[in-house]
Amino acid sequence: MLNPMHRLWSDGRWNKLTVAHGCYWKKCSFCDITLDYISRYETATAATLVDRIEAIIAETGQTGFHFVDEAAPPKMLRALAEELLRRNVAISWWGNIRFEKSFTPELCQLLADSGCIAISGGLEVASDRLLKLMKKGVSVEQVARVTHSFTEVLRAGACLPDVRLSHADSAGHGGCAGIRAPVI
Repeated sequence: MLNPMHRLWSDGRWNKLTVAHGCYWKKCSFCDITLDYISRYETATAATLVDRIEAIIAETGQTGFHFVDEAAPPKMLRALAEELLRRNVAISWWGNIRFEKSFTPELCQLLADSGCIAISGGLEVASDRLLKLMKKGVSVEQVARVTHSFTEVLRAGACLPDVRLSHADSAGHGGCAGIRAPVI
């Protein structure tokens, strides 16, 4: 089976926006956090983001949005969802996340209620030891919990590409690199 995110990435029109500039985590050992687009973390208010969304809809007539952050901050996604719902702004949106423990079933439901149709997240390796060495701040079990939470509310299922996960626990010896775990 092909990655079902390919259709999402390729079909239709998506207005591109960022929820925040930079990275709120800034701890991954492999990342160059001195780069401006990573190190200078700034967010807009949810009200400002929804103002921008409404302006783009008025200009383009398109109500689909892709938040292109490397990892959209959960706190800002919550605020954005609440503001979209408060203003009754109907959009479809998707974006990229870190598999944070704050993505509870309740938050995932709120995001879905606000128009979230998909979430993608990167998992560089499927080894807790290597994730810790990379300072990712997540575990394989946590990734599974977050994926399950989104799957339950988005109801279209979760998909891991056909990747053979190895239980080897060292780099270069059967670890799993570059997994994309889309939830659609």
